Amino acid sequence: GGPAQQPAASASGRKRPAPGGGEQQEPPAGGNAEQTRRLVGKLARDQHRETLPAGVAGKVNAFVGQNDLHVASELRDIAYARLSKSWSSFCAEVLKPEAEKGNLDVIVKISKTNSYFQGTNVTSIAKIARLKGFTVDREGPSFVFSWGGQDSARRLPGLF
Repeated sequence: GGPAQQPAASASGRKRPAPGGGEQQEPPAGGNAEQTRRLVGKLARDQHRETLPAGVAGKVNAFVGQNDLHVASELRDIAYARLSKSWSSFCAEVLKPEAEKGNLDVIVKISKTNSYFQGTNVTSIAKIARLKGFTVDREGPSFVFSWGGQDSARRLPGLF
């Protein structure tokens, strides 16, 4: 055969022995997250954009695993995943029993709400509730969660 091909230098420029002889490149500095960040930036530049379309970074993460892309959609996906998990428990254990009693809304102390959403600020709790289709009001130390739409008793003056 012809001359042996030399492996290209890695980002670190170091080579290491490969199994079975020869040399193998070390992975570039920064690992998977750094490689993905560079790739995403290159994809955006190739499309003559500053950033990729909304949601693409989340799809990249879903395919290659959690990365550090430094984009809002990545952080939003992380937050929504946490909030959605907490919301499922809160809805099943607090809101659903009230709906089963025939109630269209419920007053829940913020301290009780916080026990389901540990470490989450009240603004984010209200946002996830609205995202799920609920109306949320704050009355003193409590939230009022409402799922009655326009017909909710709290929205019809004079009923109470």
